[in-house]
Amino acid sequence: EQMMRFVILILFVSATRAVEASASTNDSPPIRSSVKAIQFGIAHAAESSKSSTSTSTSTSEPNTPTPYTYIPVSALNKYGASTQLQHALLSSTKQGSVLTLAATAEEDDGSTSSARIVVGTIRPKPPPGVISSRNWIHAISRDDADSTNEQQQWTGLLYTGIQSDGMLVTSMLRDYGRRVWERYNAVLGCEGAAEALSRILTCFMNYDRTEELVDGCGPVVPSSDDDGGFQTGRPFGIQCLLLGVGGETTAIVSMDPSGVAVRCYAAAIGRCSSDAKRLLEQRWRSGMSVADVRDLFVEIGTELFREDQGQEDNEDCTEFLNERFEIVCDVISSTSSTKNALKRIPFLATQKNNLS
Repeated sequence: EQMMRFVILILFVSATRAVEASASTNDSPPIRSSVKAIQFGIAHAAESSKSSTSTSTSTSEPNTPTPYTYIPVSALNKYGASTQLQHALLSSTKQGSVLTLAATAEEDDGSTSSARIVVGTIRPKPPPGVISSRNWIHAISRDDADSTNEQQQWTGLLYTGIQSDGMLVTSMLRDYGRRVWERYNAVLGCEGAAEALSRILTCFMNYDRTEELVDGCGPVVPSSDDDGGFQTGRPFGIQCLLLGVGGETTAIVSMDPSGVAVRCYAAAIGRCSSDAKRLLEQRWRSGMSVADVRDLFVEIGTELFREDQGQEDNEDCTEFLNERFEIVCDVISSTSSTKNALKRIPFLATQKNNLS
């Protein structure tokens, strides 16, 4: 900046002397006006250079956040929360589905011979002639399909958010579940899967786990490095639900990008999950049958979906929404696959009385 001022000063002095020398030989009004114009132009250029330099200096401050500035993983906001984790949670909400619900339920006849979890989600309808598969519930581990046991153990994963992150996490969990099966001849249960998922979601923090006791199945997040370290550049932008059934027990574990696990009887993920959790706390009750839980999902899903689409006051939009979207319901049971353990039940928002 000082060098630029020095150059401008030299130009100013040279131009002034040249004009004054010319003016001494022929003192005419146009020459005087030219001197004033040159003085004004150089002064304006110097002022513009100074303002642009100060602007560039202020924008290059290291503590000034910009849309293109990388925020370190260890950075905290004024409330002590991780900025990266907040961004990951926002991504999982914005990039995810509208709503996915899960809740435990009993048999319609009131018996508790097998554990059941009812899962429902709102998604766009497939094109005509296309058979929609159950690719939104990802099995992590389960007993042999040809087992003679009437009660089987099954662990699955539901996620919403950035699809590539969810696919990577699913493959890591399945690989770890395979190693547990090969070493112990046991199915990776919901609690073990929750611990493994928490380690995967927190691998961006670069914890040193070399001195920790392990189960002999290797690290949950394997690495090709010699030191066995693995670290991602950012948190995973997904919200997860781990589902587990076995015998007469059920388990639902909710987990956000921070890796904190919360075990619950009814949970929700997606854009409308905050309101859905509040409604589940008010309306879900222990001992509800499968049909009652499905009706509850239809009621909550329809109400929140209309608000999400900005149609809460439009009573004539039901047919329009039914043409483009659907609520899909699955019943996950601990009974064997030969007895239709997993029942997929699609239904429309206006047909909640015809769900058989």
